[in-house]
Amino acid sequence: MNRDTSLDMTKGIGIFLVVLGHATFVDDRIISYIFSFHMPLFFIISGMLMRKSNISKLTMSEYFMKKLRAIAIPYLSFSICYTIIDLISVYCQQISFSDLKINAICTLSLAGSGPLWFLPTLFISELIMYMLIKRFNKLQSCILSLVLAAIGFSACNWFVPYYELHKHSLLSLFYMNFAVVLIRSLICLVFVAPGYLLADITCILKKVNRFARLICGCIIMVAILPLSLMNTNPDLHNLNYGKIYIFIPCAYLGSLGLYIICSALPRIRLLEFWGRNSLVIMATHLNFYLLYAGNLFAHAVNPYITRAKDYVFLFNILVVTMLLCSICILLINRFLPWMNGQKKRTE
Repeated sequence: MNRDTSLDMTKGIGIFLVVLGHATFVDDRIISYIFSFHMPLFFIISGMLMRKSNISKLTMSEYFMKKLRAIAIPYLSFSICYTIIDLISVYCQQISFSDLKINAICTLSLAGSGPLWFLPTLFISELIMYMLIKRFNKLQSCILSLVLAAIGFSACNWFVPYYELHKHSLLSLFYMNFAVVLIRSLICLVFVAPGYLLADITCILKKVNRFARLICGCIIMVAILPLSLMNTNPDLHNLNYGKIYIFIPCAYLGSLGLYIICSALPRIRLLEFWGRNSLVIMATHLNFYLLYAGNLFAHAVNPYITRAKDYVFLFNILVVTMLLCSICILLINRFLPWMNGQKKRTE
């Protein structure tokens, strides 16, 4: 399979938006806009990659081992790192022992500590999609996936209040987290399935003039801005979707618009690098305190800034955070490639 660098660049921008969404001093309207599509984007792209890699030819054991290496091993590896960091944080009195226990329960129940929630959800969503593809044709698989997603949304409506009521018990939290992961995985099929169904759009787009693609993509991204502001900040992690009839169209259009823009741009190696290694950035920017280091640097230099202080402050946070994330990528790919789901060293 020839690698689609446009998809890598799209993931690169997407993971940058994830970091931006977690940064401080960002306008609430920008946060609403980012959250309207930035996480669904990764599930839509996963569906497109499933189609491009022609997974229907793989046996169940082959596919399971492939996903185990790409998702389960990084989940376990980064979870161990998180636990070590949490132990140090408890010793330094940065977090409480109760926080440590909650994070451990989230890890063991596959809900994931911090941003690692994404990996088990992706694993289960892709596994369900694979089983449907092996049994049914493309259209039938996507329809059934959307039916399962509808079941997930329905289950979410009654389960979330129950979860909020009983989550203070650690034992209840452990068991309920399994339900949270399953419900979230079903819901995310609403993004994986269309990605799989519409993967051929990449071939169609290549036949369209680059400038026309760029204009079209920009129009789509601007058009969803007022729509995104009509919804509360959707959060796949916490099963909060606000108005679903706004959230889903924004997620589809935002992901499509961003991909169309990237397909029209020349190859940008930095975005491609971030996209290929988005898993490491996702896993390290918060729980490795890289974003915190960016904040410390921004505060340190802020007294010397005389103009546009707010914008320069945010700029400094993002530059330092992405620089540190990039260093982590190089180190992991050089010495611990399995943490990034790789078989061998990559550049």
